[in-house]
Amino acid sequence: MAERKEDFDIALYNIILLGKTGNGKSATGNTILGNDLFQSKASTASCTKCCTLECAQFLHQDGAVLERVVDTPGLIDTVDSQADILCRICEAMSLCPEGFNALIIVLNFANRWTKDELEALRILKRTFGPELMKYCIIIMTHGMDFDTEYENKPDKLTFMEWCKEQSNPPEIFQLFQECDYRIVIFYNKGNRYEKEKKESVAKFWELIEKRQGRYTNLHFSKCVEEREKLILELKLPQMKPKIQEKISLLKGELLKAMASDQVRNVLPFKKRAKQLIEELKKENKGKHFR
Repeated sequence: MAERKEDFDIALYNIILLGKTGNGKSATGNTILGNDLFQSKASTASCTKCCTLECAQFLHQDGAVLERVVDTPGLIDTVDSQADILCRICEAMSLCPEGFNALIIVLNFANRWTKDELEALRILKRTFGPELMKYCIIIMTHGMDFDTEYENKPDKLTFMEWCKEQSNPPEIFQLFQECDYRIVIFYNKGNRYEKEKKESVAKFWELIEKRQGRYTNLHFSKCVEEREKLILELKLPQMKPKIQEKISLLKGELLKAMASDQVRNVLPFKKRAKQLIEELKKENKGKHFR
């Protein structure tokens, strides 16, 4: 249910777009808002480098509506580290302090499920916690590819029938079930698909208006420890070489001191080893090293 801004009697809907780079999040935001407000182009590198909020006002049957859409950097980017992108996505919560009516996971029908896609879904689930699925709607872009492959054939398949047939990989089957098949196909490109685009947006808003409550900062704060652990895991591959280098140098100098029987020089090495442990604890905020 939307919150009403009493001064203007406008219903407020907050929406956040999440997903892998290249799935069409920005184009989807433009379709929802009915205008090209987000930068969008076909690329494997994310156009969105930081969280961006755009708005549009519409007159629906029940009155005026203010739609606020937050576009986020694409996960599994080819440039920035996943940990940095995840930190920026966390900042998106501050753009809509009232919370979000829907968290939209954007998938691309034209791309088959890859390891990167499944990794992006894993990261999103751990970032937003178990409440994510209660407020989740899946938007699948490139509806024209679905029409070409299935709907325009003699034994045509509806989009929802196709969704319910997806059992492999099991992560996608689980995702569809967990969000109770709140899935919409979108037609972001091509003037010949204007009718389908309008029908898809109408279906999307039908799902939004059925959704009671919001995903709030309270939900987000409940999974802060899991999120910090995830950020550390994502940083670990970058941290390992630096840590190993420091340990190796310290070990070499210590062995040299011991070989020359300079016992009194061992104490400074113990101090440096302790400092290295403290550095690791600080990086991890002391939660997972004991």
